[in-house]
Amino acid sequence: MKWFFPENIKLFCWRIIYTPFYRIKYIWSAPARKQFSILDSPRTVKYIISHRCSVSRFGDGEMAMIYHLLSGGTSDNFYINSFQKYKQELAIKLKRILDSGPKEDFKVAIPYSILSTKDYIGVERVFWERFVILDIKRFQTLLKKDYLYLNSCFTRFYLNHRRSDFQQYVNLLKTIWAGKELCIIEGKNSRLGVGNDLFENAASIVRILCPTTDAFDKYNEILSEALRQPKEKLFLIALGHTATVLAYELYSHGYWAIDIGHVDIEYEWFLRHATKKVSVSGKYINEIPEGRVFDECDDQEYLNQIVVAIDN
Repeated sequence: MKWFFPENIKLFCWRIIYTPFYRIKYIWSAPARKQFSILDSPRTVKYIISHRCSVSRFGDGEMAMIYHLLSGGTSDNFYINSFQKYKQELAIKLKRILDSGPKEDFKVAIPYSILSTKDYIGVERVFWERFVILDIKRFQTLLKKDYLYLNSCFTRFYLNHRRSDFQQYVNLLKTIWAGKELCIIEGKNSRLGVGNDLFENAASIVRILCPTTDAFDKYNEILSEALRQPKEKLFLIALGHTATVLAYELYSHGYWAIDIGHVDIEYEWFLRHATKKVSVSGKYINEIPEGRVFDECDDQEYLNQIVVAIDN
């Protein structure tokens, strides 16, 4: 009796009770949603490649931080998530990036689910439809109708997706950094590409390791270390809200920088044919409790790539 498992009970309830409600409201919101121009994931990746485009991604967490700023809230009465506490300075920087004017070589990325959730299945589809219908009035205030946005979920390509061409999409992603000298800026236990072949086609890799949680507390130090790197490098940043801000700041200094988010973990789940979020040995995954318990890494190639480690 598989429906007695807790996760399946939750999925069953969402499908039977919540899904029709959110589906109807989501469909009714179409006129408001269709005012925005957002590229889907494959076209987002192709745009990044063809325009050598830097990217700052805005998901539900970044948007929530901006909403809280605009409401006059403080850090004492607001909780974002377990890896980044609310900081007014961070929220102000996020808002400025969202307000930045159109550029071909820098793009703000927002969820494509504002336009369509056809590529999602199960609870993920319900999550994004709920996100959109609750926030559509805010989108109309904060987002630009004459701006071409990229999809912030282009790095979230596998779990709960309807896509059947996963390997083809991975190959497209790899084209971004093919033959490039990379500087990966990540949480100290994220270990992007370690144990898999995601970045095997890169020319070289150096790494700047940052605090696993509340990385923005060390923002100036992180930025300073990044600016020591040659401008020929492509920066791939996986650092939560801080990555959104850092990608734009590095772009402003003449670098190519992409807020790459959870791409490595999605790839790990794809390789495992996972049907839900699971832990990956040696890698920090904030989204599940068991993912916050990990082994130390003794991979010598990875250790040799670290140019600096910034502690809390």
